[in-house]
Amino acid sequence: MREEFMRIAREIAVTQPRANPWLPIDLAVPFVTNGIFEIMAWWMRQPTDYPLQNVITLLEALVLNVAGRPRNISLIEPGTQESELSTAQNIAGA
Repeated sequence: MREEFMRIAREIAVTQPRANPWLPIDLAVPFVTNGIFEIMAWWMRQPTDYPLQNVITLLEALVLNVAGRPRNISLIEPGTQESELSTAQNIAGA
C-alpha cells in the first residue's frame, strides 16, 4: 500500500504545481508518504479513545507544515565551490 501511495504522490508531484519546487521530488515523496504511514501506524497502536484531533495535529505539524507549506528556500547548486560560496556570502553581508 505504501508503494502505491508513493507512486501516486510521485505522479502528482511531476504533473501538478509544487508548493516547494526547491524540495527534490525524490526526497519529498518518501518523506511525506512515510510520515503519513508512520503516524497512522502509531495511531493504530494507541487506545481506541485517542483523540482524532491529536492525529490531525500531528499530521499537520510533522508532515504538512514541514513539506507542504510554501517556503522561500534556496539550496546550493551541486558542484558549487566553497570559495564561490564565501564570495557570495561576503557580497551579501557587505
